[in-house]
Amino acid sequence: MRKLLLPFSFIYGSLIWLRNRAFDAGLLTTTNVGVPVVSVGNLTAGGTGKTPLVEWIAGYLLKKGRRVAIISRGYGRESSGVVVVSDGSRILCGARRGGDEPVEMARTLPRAAVVVGERRVKAARHAIEALKADFLLLDDGFQHRYIGRDLDILVLDSRKDITAEALLPAGIRREPLGGIRRAGLVAFSRAGGGSKGKIPGWYTGPTISYRAVTVSAVRASDDQTVTVESLRSRRAFAFSGIGDHGQFVEGLRESGLDVRGDRLFPDHHVYGAADLARIAGDAIAAGVEIVVTTHKDYVRLVECGVQIEEIWSRDILFYTRIAVEMVGGEEVLKALLDDLTARPRA
Repeated sequence: MRKLLLPFSFIYGSLIWLRNRAFDAGLLTTTNVGVPVVSVGNLTAGGTGKTPLVEWIAGYLLKKGRRVAIISRGYGRESSGVVVVSDGSRILCGARRGGDEPVEMARTLPRAAVVVGERRVKAARHAIEALKADFLLLDDGFQHRYIGRDLDILVLDSRKDITAEALLPAGIRREPLGGIRRAGLVAFSRAGGGSKGKIPGWYTGPTISYRAVTVSAVRASDDQTVTVESLRSRRAFAFSGIGDHGQFVEGLRESGLDVRGDRLFPDHHVYGAADLARIAGDAIAAGVEIVVTTHKDYVRLVECGVQIEEIWSRDILFYTRIAVEMVGGEEVLKALLDDLTARPRA
């Protein structure tokens, strides 16, 4: 099947190459929004672990006293146009209207504004003018070149060889490898354990490496945070609808949880009563005591409302909280961000 799709990958790659050349030549316009912009994106479809890095950068900038706004397309939402997910003090909508990842980031970073919009220039301007943001983080923005950025961070999975991956639709690469030249920093995610990312030899810019670690769990029934250690003696069933379900399950086991079974759903899956019943049935069959999912999945589950109560007791449902652990290059990233924060504010 992959070989049959290669001609379409060639056509796709040619169109993306032409688009990039149009931006480089000024035929397609990049807008300077007047405040520092850091973009965090990737070169492939599916999960690479970029969201924890966006949250780490936002947290660092908030500590520096910046009014941070995260700008996202809000993939999978049922709304259109510019939507304020959080104004930096209140979360104003749920996952259906704002998208699961934006709501997750808003819950993790209550002092950061989060704005979604398919036209991200318009969303950025709203964040600056209405919410008084003075620093923007562009989530999943590497291919979105309509907004000018001061730092383009490209996240690559350290376990995979990006040079061996085919373009869409035969593979998962979003654009030709030459796009890496636009990166001001390459960030290798899922680092550790001897894994080492591979990039073309002509990229000579700075790199960092990091991994996402499970730092705690939250009991869904009362939003009470518990330690991962407190769950280690209990048999668990895991489920998720994220880009890399296998990494989620592996991370739980690395944290010491006794995962007896798991179920994968499509990325950004909208849960319904039938899904919850299936999960409950799987958990009972596996003879477990608790059910564990991701924070991203939980913000979608919340909108199932009473269905959760009808299917199982929420006392057994937990979602994980993760954080970035820098493996190498932390000072490089901080220096780049410090340079941007030192510039006069608009």
